[in-house]
Amino acid sequence: MQSSKLTQTMLFGPDIYTGSDDNLLTGCLEARRIRNETNRLGRVGWDWSKIKSSVVDNANHVKNTSQLIVDRALGEIETYHDNKDDGWGWSYSYIDQSYPVVMNHGEGYHLFLEDDGTVRFRITATRGRHLKAKLRGSLDYFDRLRTAFNDEVAGWYR
Repeated sequence: MQSSKLTQTMLFGPDIYTGSDDNLLTGCLEARRIRNETNRLGRVGWDWSKIKSSVVDNANHVKNTSQLIVDRALGEIETYHDNKDDGWGWSYSYIDQSYPVVMNHGEGYHLFLEDDGTVRFRITATRGRHLKAKLRGSLDYFDRLRTAFNDEVAGWYR
């Protein structure tokens, strides 16, 4: 039998105590630049492995974050190629709004449960720019997050 995992997305805001929310904006703008450059190179026919190495080497994010953003952008291109015969169009070639830096726990940041029940984190917004904050969000999301922290089976936070 094939095992499967369920991923749940919970949205939290940061209550920043070290660094600046400008660091987050800078990180999102760099993520947009990385995505747009990946898409541009894909459109002109670059080899995907060369796209990844070139864009990651020239990015201002830490390497693993840049790799995740390039992988997501290449996923958009792959979806187009897999579905173009069904009438799918190419993804937007240029995004002019901020592009989210999507990372999972352990991929660029870690969550820490404090004794008072708050959850704090440290993230590298771009190379050399760090941010420390506590999460802000709904009580329901915090309950789910605390359950995940306490779930011995999950083990995701270790």
